[in-house]
Formats: sequence, structure tokens, C-alpha cells
Amino acid sequence: MEITKKLEQVGLGGKKAEVYVAILQLGQASVLQIAKKAGIKRPTTYDILNDLIARKLVTQTIKGKKRLFVAADPVNLKLMLQNQTQQVESFLPELNSLYNVTAKKPQIRYFEGREGLRQVYEEILKSETKQQYYFGSIKEMVDVLGKEYLEDWVKRRIKAGIVSHAIRLKKKEVDIKEWGGGKSFLRNLRFFPIDIKEDITTLLVSDNKVVIMSGLSEGYGVLIESKELANTLRYIWQIVWQASKK
Repeated sequence: MEITKKLEQVGLGGKKAEVYVAILQLGQASVLQIAKKAGIKRPTTYDILNDLIARKLVTQTIKGKKRLFVAADPVNLKLMLQNQTQQVESFLPELNSLYNVTAKKPQIRYFEGREGLRQVYEEILKSETKQQYYFGSIKEMVDVLGKEYLEDWVKRRIKAGIVSHAIRLKKKEVDIKEWGGGKSFLRNLRFFPIDIKEDITTLLVSDNKVVIMSGLSEGYGVLIESKELANTLRYIWQIVWQASKK
């Protein structure tokens, strides 16, 4: 890796590295000489030199009527980085306090199309509690995600040891053995206590994640990471579960 690339990695980005290397090679030089050596326009070189002076990597001197620039000891580069580290550490607690506030806010992601909706479902397989709570129509999920994908997803859910607690629409069932209830499929299954004729979204809760997914008519998915919302919907799910049909 050439030296300019290495310098860019430690904070001398853009054309600053070229100018700094040019001064190191020239020893003592004018703006014109440095610009020519670095292959950079003179006004740009002058601005960069002022920045390098502020960083204490370059010093200047007057010889006659000429303004000359000299590279400081390269060890100053190390001192510059140490100073930057100390500065960051001095206000790191303030940054952490801002980060903690932000981390508590709900994270919302929006998805469209079959691939986007599959991406939402992949998030559920990352469950830490190994529990998911589901409302919705299995038929619509087959239409949206595809039968082969959903079959494979169910197998991966079972392999991951994630238990599904499902409340589904009886009139929109799909007769596939693996999507039934029972211990072998890690699924507790009941059906809504009332007939629902209208299209409804699928709602799935796992850990602190809430997935809202529409059918093909609207074709969207929303993933919300919110502890409060997930807790609220789990309580609602339990109320519906108690009233649902086995």
C-alpha cells in the first residue's frame, strides 16, 4: 500500500496526503514548488497547507520575500491522532447519552414486493425468546410469500426451536399437514371466534419485533422494533386466544 493511502486512513484524506508527502520529500519549499510536486493547483495547495499548519504537521518560515513551508517531525502525526483520541474520549459520555436516548426509540422499516416481504419473515427466525405470536390468514401468506418459500421457512423455524402461537382464519386455511397444530410442528393453533370476511393484515410478534404484513392487494410489510408495542399486542393476543376456537 502506497504511503498516501496509509495517510488517508489516519485522517489525511483527499489531496492532503499528496501535499504532505510532497513537503516531506522537498524539505523546504514554496507553495508553487509544493503544488508542482503534488500535482495540485496552487490555490488548493495553499488551503491544504493552512490545514496542515493547524494540525502542527507543517511549519512556515519567511526567507526574504518568499514564504516557505517545512514539514514538522513526522512524530507529530502520532501526537495529532493521540490528541484526537483524547478529544473524542472527553465528549464520549455525551455521545453515549444521546445514543441511549435514540436506542430506546422504536425502529420502523417498510418493505414492498415479495422479496421485501420475505425479508421481513427472515427477521423472525432471529428470535431470541423462541416464541412468536401470530394473527392472520395462512392462505394470504401463501399467496404473498409463495408455497415453497413458506414450507421451507416453517422447517427452518422448527429447526431453530421457535414455537408458533397462531390464531388463524378457519375459512382461509390451506390443507397442508406441516401447517397444522401440535408439538411436532411446534405450533399451538386456534381459530378466530368470529367469521371475518374482509381482507385483514397478518400480525406477528416476536421478541420486541412486530410484523404487519398485508395481502397481495396492497403488498406491503412493516417491521417495528418496539418493546412497548410488542408487549401490548401480546396481551391483546392472549385475550383473543382465550376466546378463540380450538
